[in-house]
Amino acid sequence: MIDAALAKGANQINSLEFFSSNTDAGRRQALTEAIAKARGDAEAMARAAGGGLGQLLELSTAEVGPPRPLYRAAAMMDKSAAPTPIERGS
Repeated sequence: MIDAALAKGANQINSLEFFSSNTDAGRRQALTEAIAKARGDAEAMARAAGGGLGQLLELSTAEVGPPRPLYRAAAMMDKSAAPTPIERGS
């Protein structure tokens, strides 16, 4: 896409971001790990205060804004094409 834009006369590109269309498995794994960590923290805090955890009352996920960009698009690039040089901060 960068090469096509340059070929059409673009001379400045800002805020280049890459996103994945398949994030479900990674998101579910992250949720599993986050809940395990939160439960461990809650159990430690409850024990330190002389108590314990009761029944789970509420659990929620809230997505705010677009997903975080994924910068591992190199694996999807055509290896036969010469890469366009991209310098950080330029």
